[in-house]
Amino acid sequence: MIIEFVGLPRAGKTTLIDNYFSDEFIIHREAFDLVPHSISEYHQYNLWYAKYVAAELKKALTDGKNHVFDRGVFDRFVFAQALFEDGKLTKDELDDQQKHLKELFSSVNEVVFCDVSVDDSINRDSTPNPMTGERKFLEKLRNNYLDLEKHTKIIKVPTNSSVRESIRILYSFMRQK
Repeated sequence: MIIEFVGLPRAGKTTLIDNYFSDEFIIHREAFDLVPHSISEYHQYNLWYAKYVAAELKKALTDGKNHVFDRGVFDRFVFAQALFEDGKLTKDELDDQQKHLKELFSSVNEVVFCDVSVDDSINRDSTPNPMTGERKFLEKLRNNYLDLEKHTKIIKVPTNSSVRESIRILYSFMRQK
């Protein structure tokens, strides 16, 4: 089984993964630290990340084990779309990134969207160099996550309340599978 978690920065993806999944799952963490490009090099940075998550998913498909991705092919697809809408990628760059991802959509069994408001995403980021980004971009990104239902069935888990409540909601969806 392949499960991917998507959502705005600070939406609670990692928290839910860490509190819900056991050792029966191999967890693939965000890999922003591995990207050999500056974040300001939008195309190169995000193309590298798209290829990386695609390669990780392809490897995961060969071992017959359960895997959870903290941001994966759907997340990178949505992120590239938001960058394009924000004028940070050309149409050719968008297509270049998305072609590595779309072909793998059917390989993901479940997509969990950790749904949090843009305000909550920004307010939760108290780091000295906030990761969340600009409000306008985050609004585009959130709308694109909501549009994922055009490509696949998503499990929408509100993460604006307690972790316990979010886990309860996630559990109720996963139990139905």
